[in-house]
Amino acid sequence: MERWDDTVLNINSTVENRGEQCCSILAMHALSGCDTTSYPAGKGKVSTLKAMRVVPGDLLHFIGEEGATDLQITEAVRGFFLALHNQRKSATLNIARYDIYRKRKTPPALKTLPPTERNAHLHGWTTCPSTSDALESSRPP
Repeated sequence: MERWDDTVLNINSTVENRGEQCCSILAMHALSGCDTTSYPAGKGKVSTLKAMRVVPGDLLHFIGEEGATDLQITEAVRGFFLALHNQRKSATLNIARYDIYRKRKTPPALKTLPPTERNAHLHGWTTCPSTSDALESSRPP
């Protein structure tokens, strides 16, 4: 792959470096905001890539896959947002929201908190069509 400054990037070394996470890049992109989904406030693509380092490699594989269950998608989205907000010890997003809110001296802006469990669930289902469309377009005919 060639960048605009004529630097050539070796995609094979990227795959070796990221391993299983390469299969989750589309889901990560969609969950962190793209043309069809909203983005988490204050969390960009770099924060998202850092969060993916601690998310199990196959966790996001279910997003966009045909036949993924509701539970698989919900758990994947929950794990992603807990890692993104550095709240991996929390059992749910609602607990993570409460912990973040409680630990601050001044109340944080609500948009900076992780989504509620319900909103994360809906966000995951909103993400699925855009991810599955991208997966379909990348597969050979």
